[in-house]
Amino acid sequence: MLRLPQDLELTRFATQSLSIDQIEILTMAVFYASFRRVEGQYYPIRVCVASPESRQEGLLALLADPNPASVDTLARLSSGASHSEAWLAACPTALGLRIWGILRKQGSTRFCFTVRSLSPGEIEISSPSAGSIKFKRGQRAALAQSVFASRGPVMEALLDRVRQWSTKNTLGFEYLEVIRSIVAALARSGHGGTLLCLPRGVATLDDTLDAKHGRVQQCCPLMEVVRAASQGRDELNNTAVVRMMCKIVEVDLSPGDLPPLPDGASLEHVYASQKYWSLHQEVKDLSSSVGSLGGMDGALVLTDDLRLLSFGTFINAGTATLEVRKAEGVSGTLLGEASPLSGGTRHASAAQYCQRREGAIAFVVSQDGDASCFLTRRGELIQWVPLDLESINATPFDAV
Repeated sequence: MLRLPQDLELTRFATQSLSIDQIEILTMAVFYASFRRVEGQYYPIRVCVASPESRQEGLLALLADPNPASVDTLARLSSGASHSEAWLAACPTALGLRIWGILRKQGSTRFCFTVRSLSPGEIEISSPSAGSIKFKRGQRAALAQSVFASRGPVMEALLDRVRQWSTKNTLGFEYLEVIRSIVAALARSGHGGTLLCLPRGVATLDDTLDAKHGRVQQCCPLMEVVRAASQGRDELNNTAVVRMMCKIVEVDLSPGDLPPLPDGASLEHVYASQKYWSLHQEVKDLSSSVGSLGGMDGALVLTDDLRLLSFGTFINAGTATLEVRKAEGVSGTLLGEASPLSGGTRHASAAQYCQRREGAIAFVVSQDGDASCFLTRRGELIQWVPLDLESINATPFDAV
């Protein structure tokens, strides 16, 4: 019988409502279910831990009879919840873990704990507070760095660009979504690529960036779409239904203490919700389209206001041997010893640029899909690798 790697450190994922034993049981069930075929087809297994009493906004289906979180149950239900945003919802009960419904993981949804299969035998465990870890057939993979979800130098550097316009969480979230979606598109492409975010205030290509064939005169309005989505989220947050939900959480009201909603409040909420999620999807789709331009050799170059200056850009940053310190956590407070940079020309050129231009951020994706980030901080070149390209913080300014 396969056992979990001894160095998984599952204790950091445990909560008051979810024990280490339950985490191990759920993880092993997902592992074995990932090898199952339904009518000859593989379906990814995605399970989140959430309470049915929460009645989350993304509820797709509430089961009349909760099922045990067994290998058979996970394999069978996952074939019907095959959409990439659909997650089986589990919760601890006196009879063990039970699957009680199916939730849709929307852009700002953050589950307290998730287990999913990336391929047969390859499992990822994650939570917003503890980050994520992967293992494949009993061997632990490198810890994924949630730079878009947790406080750290990368998130701070990106949000510093947003501060020149606003410190609203809604704008910060959509801005982070653009960068994350572009890098994720590069990772999905199969050939990798580089996204180079110029320092704040830099709006032109310098002499180290050669874009003879991919210089852009006019680009898609990423910033305008981000602002529209941010405004749509503000309108959604201002509906009577959302204000009521916030009040319930703050004051800890019981259902019997709830005041009546004004006429038309539910319809107003549905309209605002549909409007926002449509705008947010446009942010993701447009960003992914920009990321697809990374198929041409060279880097995508983006300004602080999300204007695409060029694609297929060659970075002529020199040939000197670089030393880099690898971050051992999103915060960047724990750093490994300085060592020669590993990787090919793509990594070396991006790192050289970031070392010479403090304030620049480079996201580099290798052909196997692993993403890394380079940033110079206090004169030191730091690398975060590999990156978690799934998690994102819905209230980023609160985190920093």
